[in-house]
Amino acid sequence: MKRVHFIAIILFGLINPLMANPVIKDSTEAYQYWAQRGIIEIVHAHMSDYINTVGVAKSTEENVTRKDYKLKFINNINGDTLSNLSDISQFLKTNKWGGVERNLLQPLIINLQNKHPLDADFFEVKNPETNQLVTDITGQNNERINWNKKKVEILDGYKKELINLANLKNVSAENLYTFDDDPKLFVSTKQSLILLLIFICGGIIGGWIVFYFSKRRIYSILEEERVYYLDYPPLKTEKSIFHYITLFHVLKRRKDSYKNHSRTLKNQMDNMELENQKLKDKLENKL
Repeated sequence: MKRVHFIAIILFGLINPLMANPVIKDSTEAYQYWAQRGIIEIVHAHMSDYINTVGVAKSTEENVTRKDYKLKFINNINGDTLSNLSDISQFLKTNKWGGVERNLLQPLIINLQNKHPLDADFFEVKNPETNQLVTDITGQNNERINWNKKKVEILDGYKKELINLANLKNVSAENLYTFDDDPKLFVSTKQSLILLLIFICGGIIGGWIVFYFSKRRIYSILEEERVYYLDYPPLKTEKSIFHYITLFHVLKRRKDSYKNHSRTLKNQMDNMELENQKLKDKLENKL
């Protein structure tokens, strides 16, 4: 069981980078992403601070819907796309958080639409009537622990994104104007030896393949002759690295022997025919 857990942890570690923030191409996309993400997370942080300040006993329903909010909008926030802010608005209005939707979410959406700089002031929404921060809970000592922590995380993430984009832009510019006027065509002695060794090994392997398959092919063609000539004395006495070449040599000698024998027989037959013709002529003369 421990092994299964260990494998699961490794797989999660490999998959987790793939679930990271979506690829951001420029500063405009970076602003849009981190501002929208910041609004989603900062609302949840305020909900958590409110419940911690008021107490769970006095905000049972709010605590339940806060958990639903986290499950629906926060747990998968590192995915490819962020939740739509209109969905956030609808959730808050129908789940005991109408004041947060009206006094906090809507002003933050206006900041986003107006391209308000994404800094500490972006999230500091004030009540226009009292000039008091909306996140300050009337009659309560709200330390805004979750709020401050999340605000720092969002701003740090945004700054790192801008730094990464700047670095990528610099690297791209350097690569654009970098020319290789001195291509490295020199091959070191070690590389030469390696190439020579590869060439020799390739030649040996290639030669062995040719030898093996040609030998098999020749033996398959001369199957009967090979069995017969295995006990042929010249084949035993003649030594060769390639045994099938010796077999061809013996076959050639046998072929020449048969050719000479055939020639001798033909000459003998020709002589006999000539003598028969002479005898035939003599008999005809006597008659």
